[in-house]
Amino acid sequence: MNACRYTASAARVVLRNSLPGILSTAIFSFLLAWNDYLIALVFLRSDQEYARPIGTRPSNRTRPTGDS
Repeated sequence: MNACRYTASAARVVLRNSLPGILSTAIFSFLLAWNDYLIALVFLRSDQEYARPIGTRPSNRTRPTGDS
């Protein structure tokens, strides 16, 4: 019974102390991914230059079919 208390209290201490680092890493990762998406969206104006994830975003523009 004593080991259960020790393990639970150790887990609480470790999680409580590592939570700021985990949250900071999550925020940094989100901002890095968002900036990559936003930079590509701003600088690439032609539909042919888009990478697959950005090219599949919904838009109001029609895509050329190549029939012209």
